[in-house]
Amino acid sequence: MDDKLKIEYQQCWETWRFLVGLRFTVFRLFLLLSPALFIAVLSQPALQQPGYKDALSLFGIVSTFLVITLECRNKQLYKCCLARAKALEGLFYPQSSQPSTVNADDCIAHLLDSAKARPWAWHGHILTLYVVVILAWIAFWVLG
Repeated sequence: MDDKLKIEYQQCWETWRFLVGLRFTVFRLFLLLSPALFIAVLSQPALQQPGYKDALSLFGIVSTFLVITLECRNKQLYKCCLARAKALEGLFYPQSSQPSTVNADDCIAHLLDSAKARPWAWHGHILTLYVVVILAWIAFWVLG
């Protein structure tokens, strides 16, 4: 195996881990800050005045849209890292049709890429939650 390809493979995984970690860090902060802002707006009469309500609603809508944009781009990037790691595994190890103790199909990128999605562990629920929050901000702005 070429040392440059090994370094690239390692960098793919380091980048993938960073992007997945970033994704869930943003998600955790979003889960903490969005309800806190909703509670603050709903519990403080001064924040329900038209100027404050409009400003906070727009802030909520824009910030949620930005988080959704970050989520979508982050997902694209870590899928690219996974695809490149999978391609490199194909170069490092023979395909499953060839005799060997280790096959590319048994390597981590191949396994992650082909992992069956489960409804309770589907990451699409994250995007659904973001959409629900942005719709709540829009409803608060329009109806509130």
